[in-house]
Amino acid sequence: MTAFWRVVWIVVRKDLAIEARSRELLNTTVFFALSCVIIFAVSFVREKPLGDAAAGILWVAIAFAGTLALGRTFERERYGDTLRALLLAPSDRPAIYVGKLIGILSLLAATEIVLVPLVALLFQAGLFSHPLLMGALLIFGVLAGFQNAGDGKRG
Repeated sequence: MTAFWRVVWIVVRKDLAIEARSRELLNTTVFFALSCVIIFAVSFVREKPLGDAAAGILWVAIAFAGTLALGRTFERERYGDTLRALLLAPSDRPAIYVGKLIGILSLLAATEIVLVPLVALLFQAGLFSHPLLMGALLIFGVLAGFQNAGDGKRG
């Protein structure tokens, strides 16, 4: 294993260990995403469910939950002053970024596991009629969202 991937693995393992102990980000992210979906369901579904709107509602909930998780992650890093320690460590900064990215993506994957069936149920949407396409869309959509978020953070 190269030094780059060793640092990535250390950062991912650190983030997942902290999250396994506290479950702060997972609980907050899932609760926020569920709240978004339920608010949309209550406000949009009157007599007939809006199956066509389910995809948009799903993306809004995932995007906002991801933004919340990203902010909370770096808030926790700043509070514990561990971000400074990571940046002072003798390792590549891209490896730290990739490690943090994989940690957040795993958190969002756990959120999506709860969220997608709920959206399919509440809006009677055929989200599972093409499971491979749905999985690819979730993966690439989250990756594209983080690419755009990363472009906006550069200064």
